[in-house]
Order: sequence, then C-alpha cells, then structure tokens
Amino acid sequence: MSGDYLWDKSGPPDPDVEKLEEQLGSLRYRPRPRPEVAPAQTEAAKAPAERPARVTFLRPRVVALACGLAAAAALAIVVTRRVLEPPGAAALAQRLGSVPTAPWDRIDARLRPGEWLETNSWEAQVAIADIGHVQVAPRTRIRDATTLGGTQHRLELAHGKIHAKVTAPPKVFVVGTPAAEAVDLGCEYTLEVDDAGDGYLAVSLGWVELEASAKRSLVPAGARCRIQHGFGPGTPYFKDASEALRGALDRFDFHADKGAVRTVLAEARRRDALSLWHLLPRVDEATRREVYVALKALVPPPVGCTLPDVIRLDEIKLDQWKDELAVTW
Repeated sequence: MSGDYLWDKSGPPDPDVEKLEEQLGSLRYRPRPRPEVAPAQTEAAKAPAERPARVTFLRPRVVALACGLAAAAALAIVVTRRVLEPPGAAALAQRLGSVPTAPWDRIDARLRPGEWLETNSWEAQVAIADIGHVQVAPRTRIRDATTLGGTQHRLELAHGKIHAKVTAPPKVFVVGTPAAEAVDLGCEYTLEVDDAGDGYLAVSLGWVELEASAKRSLVPAGARCRIQHGFGPGTPYFKDASEALRGALDRFDFHADKGAVRTVLAEARRRDALSLWHLLPRVDEATRREVYVALKALVPPPVGCTLPDVIRLDEIKLDQWKDELAVTW
C-alpha cells in the first residue's frame, strides 16, 4: 500500500482500506446548513428605541411572545384569532398598516404610540420590553401610552380586561384607567374596567398601588380593590373578607355612608387590618380614633407610633405600622 493514499488518495488503494472506508462512510461528518434569520427578526433586532410596536396576526389559538424583539421603549403585540374573520378584524389590520389575507397565517403591522388596539373577539399578548407581558381579553380597548425618552412603560385601558405579569423595579410599569392608575410594584394582577370607567383590581402576586389625585390604595397579593370613575380607588380588602364588610366598604367608598365604617370595624378580622389601615386618612378625626382603637386591638402599632401620630396622619409612623400589618398578611 502506498503511503500517499492515506494522505491524498494519489497512490494505489489497499483493498482492506477501501473496505474500511465503505463501512465507516455513513458516519462521516456532514456540516448542517446554517439557519436563515427571518427578515422580521433581523429588522426588529436593529430597531431604534422609538420604533413602534409590531402586531402579528396568527392562526387560531396560537400565541407568540415577542419579548426581546421589541426595543426597550416599544411594546410588541401579538394578536390571536379566536374565530374565523371576526368582526372588525380586517379594518383593524388595515388601520395598523397591513391587509389580511386568508387564512391569515401571519401578518405584521405597526402599532404607533398613542394608537388604540381593540381586540373585539380576539385575544392579544403584549410583551412589555423584557420585563413582562400583558394578556388582553376580547372586547378590550387599550393603547401604548409610553412617552418617548421616559422612564416608564405605560398602557392606557379604556375598557375591557387585562392580566399583567411584570418583573421590574417599582413604578416602571403603569396602566392608566378612567378611574385610577395602577402602578406596578413588581407583581401579577388582573385589572378590569367597564364602559363607564368603573372596575376592580385583583392582585395575585406582589403589590400594586392605585392612585387618583390625592387618594392612594396599596393592594397586596390576595386582595382586591374597586375603582370608580369620579371617585378613584376604594378601600382594599382581602377576597375572603365577609360579605358584610365588603358591602360596608362599598357604601362608604362610593355612596358617602359614614355609618358604614362601624360595620367594617365590627366585621374586621386580624387579616382585615389592611382595610382599617386604609380607612385612617379617609375618615374624620372622631372616627379616626375609633378606627385606631379597633386596628390596635388587631395588630398593635410599632413602638413610637401613638394615637396623636395617627390623628395627625404622620406618614412615617403610618408606614411603619403598615409594615407591621404586612407580616400578618
């Protein structure tokens, strides 16, 4: 056998070597073709921060998460069909800059800042940059209200229902409604608003702060809070609170029934200290004393937090008491 055959096959082959080559030939290395990057992905990866969000229409019941493809200041939106040719779907796609074609395998469009998205009979998933996502229920009207160059990601919910799951520093993600703003403190929650601008917030993880004018409600996991257009957020309560307590809070918050506070105090359990703490700045001074006594019986205030501190609504002392209460939740 010539040694040259082992190097470059220039010499005469050896029969044993040929047989061995034939047996091992099926195991030889075959390089795989390099996958091509989809044009839409390439374009999004190079997008500047001010690029509008992308809307993608997919086959029924398929949801694709666009997180990571959108720029930090934009919202990537993926819309899923629930029925064939839902009412208004063609108009929606055309308004967003793309015309649908059956069977609507995939259609990309742009959602410009300030432009409304109406899901009608659709569901949508909104990727909030790389901090989380929002599930948008059917018959929901929502828009990207993020200000270019701002430090917050903002959505505006006119009506409908969303479920948000966000992992971010406090106050980075905000959802505005006609009644109040839901300020994310690192959490998961459901927010629903009807056509009149009224609704509720239910928190399943972390905290959410509801704000409207000077009124503020802190809602922890397991708690709910009603919101009403013209009144702002109500008093938070835990979902397992008694029906009598929930009804009394509703009458106090939205029907100016001051006497309902006594029902709240009579019904309150230790866990309902959440509601009593929120009542302190919302009642008159005489009633505040009653709330203080009832709250103190449920969860004693921290050392240094006295009745005079509570009467004058000392924010530092009240926040310290809230931290004591949170341990019991």
